[in-house]
Amino acid sequence: SQRRQGDLYVAYRPTAQQLWWIDLHAIDAASGDPGRLSYPQWRADPNATPTPYNRDWVNRYQLVLGHTREFGDGWLLEGKLWFAWQDLASRSAGGSLAPQRLPTSTTLQDEQFRTSGVDVRLRKKWGRGNAFTIGTVLFHGDDPFRQWTSPDLYVDRFDRNGKPRLVQARSSDYASIFAENVFRLPHEIHIVPSVRLERERVAVDEAVKPPFLSRPLIDEADARTVPLLGLGIGNDFGHGNETYFNVSQGWRPLRYFDMASPFANIVPGRAPDPSKALSWEAGVHGVPVTGLYYDVSLFWIDFKNRIEAQHINATDVIEVNTGDTRHRGLEGQLNYDFLAATALSDRGEHLEAFANISLLDARFTASTIPGQVGKAPAYAPRYLAKAGVTWRVE
Repeated sequence: SQRRQGDLYVAYRPTAQQLWWIDLHAIDAASGDPGRLSYPQWRADPNATPTPYNRDWVNRYQLVLGHTREFGDGWLLEGKLWFAWQDLASRSAGGSLAPQRLPTSTTLQDEQFRTSGVDVRLRKKWGRGNAFTIGTVLFHGDDPFRQWTSPDLYVDRFDRNGKPRLVQARSSDYASIFAENVFRLPHEIHIVPSVRLERERVAVDEAVKPPFLSRPLIDEADARTVPLLGLGIGNDFGHGNETYFNVSQGWRPLRYFDMASPFANIVPGRAPDPSKALSWEAGVHGVPVTGLYYDVSLFWIDFKNRIEAQHINATDVIEVNTGDTRHRGLEGQLNYDFLAATALSDRGEHLEAFANISLLDARFTASTIPGQVGKAPAYAPRYLAKAGVTWRVE
């Protein structure tokens, strides 16, 4: 396997009140996919490679153009325009170990994500420490998904002479407007109410489907508009310390596979309703002494309308809104900068030791799937702990 990555940042400040910048990121990665051994195969030969001809490729390039400008009287404009191209490609065939025969064909897959977007926000400082912010985020994605079959197990990644197996034109459009205000009150208390309105449209138009399917071609589009509210409250106490509390709404945007699975024999229908979350958090953080930073918080998240896979036969599943989950726990972090009180810190050098921990109790609270209530959802580890040392130069 191999991985190459490059980043470039160039900024120009014509005046003290203006900044123009360009941010470029490029990632190229390629690796073999030698196959997954069964336990008896591994016992026989742990170094066996059933699929030496399989391969995966990932490419991502992103260009961001940004501008920041202060207009005076508390006004600040921040904006950025971005373009991104990502390609997830693979070559995969069935496994084979001697004396088995090699497979007779392979599947070449190419899934692209071509995105352009803009983020603009305007802030106005007013009163004694108050600030109002309003902004918008817009983007469009053109994301084709294609597959071909070829008798050449080592067919080139860009070879398009194989037989088309799957061809989908996919697109997504997103728009949001948001506003929030920081109110500074007596006794070092601040309140931050916020509101956000999001609009999403996702479409899939299929021209070729896998030959083993009898369902009609997918031609589906779904749009939804979701309002979101949030509220944060904080109290600054002592030297650089703060207690905080926040509650906010969230939701999970629609994915292409939620519209209809390209590999299932299910007649496309209505996409699942949005999965929504209500999150609560309370904690304390700060810098009690120079170089020492801490943050400890308790959280509770109720996730409603969770999308689950429901089996309707031995091979096909449908995505349905059948599950609710509850997530609660504690998160803590401790950092210490050994150079904070030295001249090296004035030059932007930091040598930090850090440790953090997350404790999580997550359970299904509702589900139409028998026996699901009370179980822990996937990807919900009971604890995570990390520690290390970081040296960085600003």
